[in-house]
Amino acid sequence: VDSGETILERGRTALELGFTPIAHAIGDAANRTVLDAFEKLAPLANARGLRLRLEHAQHLHPDDLPRFGRLGIVPGMQPVHIPSDTRNIDALLGPARANTSYAFRNLIDSGATIALGSDAPVATPDPILGFAAAIDRQTPNGKPWHPEQALTRLETLLGYTRNAAFAAGW
Repeated sequence: VDSGETILERGRTALELGFTPIAHAIGDAANRTVLDAFEKLAPLANARGLRLRLEHAQHLHPDDLPRFGRLGIVPGMQPVHIPSDTRNIDALLGPARANTSYAFRNLIDSGATIALGSDAPVATPDPILGFAAAIDRQTPNGKPWHPEQALTRLETLLGYTRNAAFAAGW
């Protein structure tokens, strides 16, 4: 786990060299640490025309959701993990906090551009499974899981195509 100072220092160096800083975070404390550092880097990123990317962006604190859109931070998310992750999320975080896991709708409502991917080789790169998970949001036994956070077909298609290209700076 990198400290906020390390993320800030490495992010600043990346931006000064013309690279896009990308940090991976799962859990509200880790995401907040990255968001705090990225908030300080946002003016430099904007000046250089580069995006700040937070991969996974899972299990967010509700207070941090609006920061993505406000700061222009792109969450890179992997819907294919939803079915297997649901087994533990509700039990470990409770139903109210589970709503901020894979919080697609809340992030879009904040003004964020969500980039979707597979997380290969950790998960299957099969886009059909990721596409279905983003739209259907089901547990392994087929029960809906926080459907209020689901993406539409068009939002999912854009997440895997245009928004992913946007996140990469294309």
